[in-house]
Amino acid sequence: METLAEKTREFLIELDNIDFQFIIFFLSREPIEPDDIRDRLKNHYKFEVECGKAYFAFLKNSDLPLAIRKKCIQKFVNLFEDGVFVN
Repeated sequence: METLAEKTREFLIELDNIDFQFIIFFLSREPIEPDDIRDRLKNHYKFEVECGKAYFAFLKNSDLPLAIRKKCIQKFVNLFEDGVFVN
């Protein structure tokens, strides 16, 4: 049985993989953070673990395509069966 910390680590790795999978999309956009050379998936979501429960949401100003959103949600739901996705 995976611990919450292990699931969290795995989820963040999966999000990095999604970021890389859609690199062309992110390269075509202006960076949001001054230290970035391109836009990043991390600029479009909020993920936190609080009181033993995982929460995931896309930021209100995010304009991610549906394909990217679906992949993120799928990874979240697969790892955190009792997690909360806020739409």
